[in-house]
Amino acid sequence: MNKTYSLDGVQAILTYPFKALGWQSKFAIGTALFFANYIIPIVPSVFIMGYFAKIMRAVIVDEAEPALPEWGDWGNLFKRGFKVFCAVTIYLLPAIVLMVGGYIVMEAPVFLLSFSSHSDYGNSSNLMGILILGMVVGMMMFFFGMVLYMPLALMLPPAITHLVAKDSFVAAFRIREWWAILRANFWGFFTAMAVILGVYMILIMAVYVFYFTIILCFLMPIGLGIIVMYLSVIAAPILGEAYRKGVQNLAAARA
Repeated sequence: MNKTYSLDGVQAILTYPFKALGWQSKFAIGTALFFANYIIPIVPSVFIMGYFAKIMRAVIVDEAEPALPEWGDWGNLFKRGFKVFCAVTIYLLPAIVLMVGGYIVMEAPVFLLSFSSHSDYGNSSNLMGILILGMVVGMMMFFFGMVLYMPLALMLPPAITHLVAKDSFVAAFRIREWWAILRANFWGFFTAMAVILGVYMILIMAVYVFYFTIILCFLMPIGLGIIVMYLSVIAAPILGEAYRKGVQNLAAARA
């Protein structure tokens, strides 16, 4: 197994962000961008994704040690981040459509029933039947959307790393190419996702402790912003290393 996934290797990746010069200001900018989503949706997140892609590309292409780059070259960050955002959206779109559509189908009869109570049109008993039907159909759509979401989400790590490595949007959809890399280092990708998910669960549980007090609950949004930034900067090198090892294994197998 690659030394990156040894105990020392994982510890090094989890702690490297705090060893960078000026890491506090870099985290502050990332957290501020997270907050900016409440004012301007999506656009600030694209910059965070671009920062994520910049770290990952340095690990894959330059074979560099994980490092926090300076925030700058905003145009390039947006360009790379927009590619990642669009690829993620397209992959998850079927599940998103089902879940959003299911929510709309569940809620639409409620508004219809509310409207009928203030008008002379329609029959309340018929509308109640529509309400029940809408709830059942909507819940089924939402459920199937959630079921579909998981396998689609599992396709993202190799697809996005391939996009970043090739610096090409369409590379994310060359499934045959990244599938071969995934197979060449399946356990590397699996371990990477397990580490990221484990860190996420621990951090989320820690942040939810804020809910237990009236004062600390106001710090919850700040905690979520820091979590998003931290997960981005540790996921990039972990997944980047899994991809790089997969490419090496594939080349060795074909040699």
